[in-house]
Amino acid sequence: MNNSLQTFPRKVQVPVQENYIIYNSKCRLPDLDPFNQDVIPYHEKKTYIPCRTKDLLTYVENNGTIAILFINKTVEPQYAISGTTCRLSYVSRIDDMNIKLTEFVEFESGTILKGNTVIVKCYSKWTEEEVYANAHTVAILDEHMQKTAVPDDNKPNVILIGIDSISRLNIYRTMPKTVKYLHEIDFIEYKGYNKVEDNTFPNLMAILTGNNMSKIIEECNPYKGNLSHCEFLWNNFKKAGYITAYAEDEMVLNTFNYLKDGFLTQPTDFCYLPYMLASESLWKSILDHRSYCSGPETSVERILNIVKDFTISLRGYPKFGLFWTNTGSHDYLNSPTRFDDVYLQFFHDMYKSGVLNNTIVIFLSDHGLRFGNILLTRSGWLEERLPFLYFSFPLKFRKIYPKKYENIKTNVMRLTSPYDLHLTIKDIARIYNNMTNISRSSACPQCKSLFEEADVIRSCEEAAIPVHYCTCTGYQYYDPDSILSKNAVKYILGSLNNKTLTNDEATTTCALLKVNKIVSASISQSDQQWYKNDTYLMVVFTTIPETILRATVNISEDNSGRTKFQLQGRVNRLDMYKFSSQCINSWDYKIYCYCKLNQQFDMNFFSFWFEV
Repeated sequence: MNNSLQTFPRKVQVPVQENYIIYNSKCRLPDLDPFNQDVIPYHEKKTYIPCRTKDLLTYVENNGTIAILFINKTVEPQYAISGTTCRLSYVSRIDDMNIKLTEFVEFESGTILKGNTVIVKCYSKWTEEEVYANAHTVAILDEHMQKTAVPDDNKPNVILIGIDSISRLNIYRTMPKTVKYLHEIDFIEYKGYNKVEDNTFPNLMAILTGNNMSKIIEECNPYKGNLSHCEFLWNNFKKAGYITAYAEDEMVLNTFNYLKDGFLTQPTDFCYLPYMLASESLWKSILDHRSYCSGPETSVERILNIVKDFTISLRGYPKFGLFWTNTGSHDYLNSPTRFDDVYLQFFHDMYKSGVLNNTIVIFLSDHGLRFGNILLTRSGWLEERLPFLYFSFPLKFRKIYPKKYENIKTNVMRLTSPYDLHLTIKDIARIYNNMTNISRSSACPQCKSLFEEADVIRSCEEAAIPVHYCTCTGYQYYDPDSILSKNAVKYILGSLNNKTLTNDEATTTCALLKVNKIVSASISQSDQQWYKNDTYLMVVFTTIPETILRATVNISEDNSGRTKFQLQGRVNRLDMYKFSSQCINSWDYKIYCYCKLNQQFDMNFFSFWFEV
């Protein structure tokens, strides 16, 4: 077993006194310093690395109706002293993960584009060698949208800008300039926003549909190509007269296609997946295990430029968009430090353009970092469950709906979940579609729009946050070598192995797991003021073959006084399993599968992928 496991903390030192974001009979959520002692050993600043050493040779000017492609003659000598010949190809969607290209044709600077997305390649006139390649995309209304889209300045844009895997505390550490600027321009930070599931898809689907995974599988099974059967928020806004958009980077990992079938038909008016596929096809530069560069631009900056083009070029038309980045944050705690200046400039550009004068911005993440040594600390455990969430509302909205805006601010220190956020965004669509009410979230009947005041005393159960992901329950150190801890781990592994044995593919490809070491154990705290007496044990343990797992069990006694365990939600895997589980595609098994084939090789992937 890797020697680095010997350094994992067995007991977290809890301060005698500490501040709380929430402290009542149903929820006790600590207010940790972003630079608390748990995280200091793991924090470091990374350097932004540009994807090119030369200025971009081509650019597009767009007014929403006409887009013109230019060759920047002033920078042409950087690529070829003799001048260049440039050709373009139009890109179109086959499906979410495949595109088709037209034949490349030569063009001159000042060419009017006849499509939304193009690949451009330029060649030296002297050597005829390719010296430049890039992709461009623009938001221009096609004939159908020109007939159906109606300008309306009374309806604010609603823009969701997401960064994967960043906690509320980590964005303070990694993007301090951006956070400072957001506060300066009146963004509202939520401190009690708690995820409801492990990874991106269920947390984002909770926001976009208001459903949990059980309902999603029932209504729009993403593993059978039925995603379009779900009622997404962009459909609500489409009915309210909005132009809709969706963009995401890192195509192998994107939310709706990773281990899933994605959308069989284009989900929004503007879907930028073909553009990202086209840009990644030019060349990719891998950094922090992600497609950092896609052609001569970072993938993150491509997404942010899409946001600016969509909101500025179509000014006057009400717009709804979801824009998500993975490449700058997914795998490593400190990767976002590379992009602090990038996001700072982006929000500055949005503010200076005047777009924010009529735009509701929701800046968010899905969860904190899910891999690495920091998860063995108390701060890391909390951060994994508490993603960042910011709101910005234009002054006009605040004046028309002062009570709604006041409630948004009141709820900053309340326990909230993605289901509340879903209802809030749906409420915006209701307001601007002249509807009297909105349907409740099927997954959380007690949740409500954040335009209403959230309950001061609220449990995770009432917010539809499963026990395993709930940050309200205080945990204290428990002896990992105790009989109770050992029996709990035995029960958990028995449950996992039994599940493996009930699936033919998993039985064939995945090894049965044996306990190696119980790294830590924590037991829930309760007192006379706590609203219920349930006891939970949370354990972190390593296995043979090499995985690191975290699970929560409910502890009770049967009629004969024997201890009973009940697994609470999913078992989480804390090491990266990119290689060790590649033999199986089913998400239900992939998360804890260790491929039998891997056991035949002496490859220490575990230590390589687990280090932050």
